[in-house]
Amino acid sequence: QIGLLSLHERLSQRLQHYFRSAASTALSAVTPSWPPIGPAPVHIALIGFGKFGWKMLATIRSALFFARSRPLHFHIFVDHRCAEDLTEALSQGLEAHLRMRAAALQFYGSETFKRAWPMLESR
Repeated sequence: QIGLLSLHERLSQRLQHYFRSAASTALSAVTPSWPPIGPAPVHIALIGFGKFGWKMLATIRSALFFARSRPLHFHIFVDHRCAEDLTEALSQGLEAHLRMRAAALQFYGSETFKRAWPMLESR
């Protein structure tokens, strides 16, 4: 019984050290936790301009429908018009059971790519 108690104490000390060090480190939302909790998400990038929110919704819905074992993290690069259109489409057209499969929907605006955005819009 003494051996089991000392093993428990050592494990408890290691866990306390792990949680203290984890609490002192600021982790961003996209940095996976360690040890991982569940499967790592699949990252999917989408780019949209203008009034393509509903078309982007079709892609998002399709990906979420077929996602069975891993959550999906969407990186969505859009201009202001498309962001409004996609937000409306997501609120009206994405079913709750599909929304639960998304790990995150992260929007990036045109300010993210100041140099490249004009080239993309001109095409």
